[in-house]
Amino acid sequence: MADGTGPGSNTELCVVRLGQKNYLDVMEHAIVAGDTVLLENIDEMVDPVLDPVVGRNTIKKGRAVRLGDREVEYNPRFRLILHTKLANPHYKVPSSLLHFYPACVLQL
Repeated sequence: MADGTGPGSNTELCVVRLGQKNYLDVMEHAIVAGDTVLLENIDEMVDPVLDPVVGRNTIKKGRAVRLGDREVEYNPRFRLILHTKLANPHYKVPSSLLHFYPACVLQL
């Protein structure tokens, strides 16, 4: 499924939930391929394994990001969407990242 993030864009939208059996493998593939990941129904605590991804803490001069115990090649086209049903969520990610980094929080 194309997510339409730009002209000529042909990225996949991967929908996962925290705790899903293979969600880290899906995340790793999406980061490398430059796909978009929608993390559904997150609570106020995001898995600490994802902190470097959410915070966009790249290593090796921006070419990789740490995902758990692995270093994953970082594709700058990668997008992360956080979905919550909470009315007023508070996350430890700086709000500036939620506005300027290609990540957002959707409230449904």
